[in-house]
Amino acid sequence: MKQLRTWCQMGALLLVLTSSAWGAEFCVTNGGQLQVALNNAEVNGQADTIRLAQGACVSGADGFVFDTRNNPNGDDFGVSLIGGWSRAATTKRRSTRQERSGV
Repeated sequence: MKQLRTWCQMGALLLVLTSSAWGAEFCVTNGGQLQVALNNAEVNGQADTIRLAQGACVSGADGFVFDTRNNPNGDDFGVSLIGGWSRAATTKRRSTRQERSGV
């Protein structure tokens, strides 16, 4: 019985440790949501994935910004932008992928 409890505790610890390593995932349908996701990705200490729904993401005058070098709270993790998703970002319709590291 003690051995079973030890295995359960080790499994729970492993689950906690690996869940934080997966990174955050954002689903966006417009330019405003995309910039908010990029802002969060700059500082959350995780490698992030942003799913872009099909359609146009219109940026502001400065374009979309992801700059961890000039952000004092910026992290060293990258971000993956994956386009072609349905509006609910649950199904992928075509293959488009852009990756950018935070360096």
